[in-house]
Amino acid sequence: MTDYDITGFSSTDTPFKVKKIQHHVDPLSDYEVYIKIKTCGVCFSDLKYYNIPNTILGYEAVGRIIQVVSRFQVSRKIPEVLKQNMQVGPLMCGGSSIFSNFYNSKKSSLACVAVVGIDGLGHLALQSANSCGCNVTTISTS
Repeated sequence: MTDYDITGFSSTDTPFKVKKIQHHVDPLSDYEVYIKIKTCGVCFSDLKYYNIPNTILGYEAVGRIIQVVSRFQVSRKIPEVLKQNMQVGPLMCGGSSIFSNFYNSKKSSLACVAVVGIDGLGHLALQSANSCGCNVTTISTS
């Protein structure tokens, strides 16, 4: 098995400033997978880890599997259209937050949904409601 030196971004003493750091990763065990991250989200949830020195920030990552150990298999590939433009990171946080509400609500396709504010999450709510077959009304000043 191989060990790796990786680069990530960690907090600094200045609020909302990050620094590039190097981190050594030992060879993987039978229960680990090495993924080279292409993009990830960093949002409010990361603030609880911000003051921990040398903690690499970010989650809900998209990347390429570099090394698979015996107990795991590759299960899902990124569609070609997304490989060309790896700007899907924000969809992982906001998109899953919005879509999970529609998915878990088990509303019928006859449900009426009003989306208030067509902002970063609002436009994702419109798409999720529409894909679930809801009758969608938007409320916005813009």
